[in-house]
Amino acid sequence: MVMITGRFDIQPEMRQEFLAFAHDLITHERGVRGCRSFDIFEDVAVANRFLMLEQWDNETVLDRHAESEVYAENDARLESFMAGEPMWDEFVF
Repeated sequence: MVMITGRFDIQPEMRQEFLAFAHDLITHERGVRGCRSFDIFEDVAVANRFLMLEQWDNETVLDRHAESEVYAENDARLESFMAGEPMWDEFVF
């Protein structure tokens, strides 16, 4: 299993647009073959900071997904909302 965690801040003026995007992203990612879970949570102590948690069956399915066109589009869109640099960690079990 592979688990990815990400922490990022979004631009406050883009909050509503980000939330709509996040809802669609969660729905899409949960439907990708090999995705065990995909969630985005908001930090209750820091405004506009979010935590993304992903679990995948293995590195092969994650790599295959990361090579897809829709992944590239969603990644670029996610980055367009961000303020500052995100922090990402990957754990393989």
